[in-house]
Amino acid sequence: SPFDQSDVTIFAFDGLAYREARSYVVDRNAVDEIPPASSLTLSPLPNEAGWQRVPVTLTFSANDESAVHLIEVDLAGGLGTKESLSYLDEFSFNIEEGRWTVGFRAIDVYGNEEAEQEVEVLVDETPPESEAVLQGVMAEDGRYLSPVQVSLLAVDPDLSDGSPGSGVAGIEYSLDGGATWQAYSDPFSVSGGGVHEILRRSVDQADNVEPEGRTTFEI
Repeated sequence: SPFDQSDVTIFAFDGLAYREARSYVVDRNAVDEIPPASSLTLSPLPNEAGWQRVPVTLTFSANDESAVHLIEVDLAGGLGTKESLSYLDEFSFNIEEGRWTVGFRAIDVYGNEEAEQEVEVLVDETPPESEAVLQGVMAEDGRYLSPVQVSLLAVDPDLSDGSPGSGVAGIEYSLDGGATWQAYSDPFSVSGGGVHEILRRSVDQADNVEPEGRTTFEI
C-alpha cells in the first residue's frame, strides 16, 4: 500500500555547493540485509611498479539490490591531510602528485554498510636528477693529464606533498653524442687526448625520464 512506502530525496554536496538530487522509493516492509558493493577505477592504470606519472582520475561506483544511499571516501595524502567526501551512485575526481591512501565504502538505503576498502595510489610527476663526478689528474688550465674516471649519481626529488619520490630506477649514458646508450652500473674510465662529451639521463620508478645532461672535459 502507499503507506508501506516512503519517497526519499537525497541532496548531494561537493563540500562547497549543491551538486545533484536523486529520488527513490523505500519499501518499509522489505527485508534487505545485504550491503552494497562499491568499486574504484583508476585512469590511467599504474605501471608495473605501482606508480603513475600523470594526474589520476578516480571513479567510484556502487550497486545494491535495493538502492545505494551514498559512497563515503577518505583520502589521506603524504602530509597526513585527510578529507572525507560523500556522494551518490557514481562520481569522479582527480588527484595529483603524492602518495595517497584512498578508503571507500557504500551504504544502502536500509543502512547496510559495506566493509571499507583501501587502495594506495602513487603519483610521481617529477623526473630524477643526475650528475657526473670526474676524477683524474688535472692541470692548472682545467685539462686532465690522465685518464678520467667517471661516476654517475642520481636522486629522485621528494614529491610535492613532501613524501619521498618513487626512487631512481636507473641511469643511462652515451659517449657518442646520443647515437647509442648504455646502462650505467659502475664507474668507467675515459682516455685519449682531445675533448670528450658524456650525455646522461636517469629514469625513476614512475617512468619519468630526466632531460639529457651533458658533461664536457678535455684530456
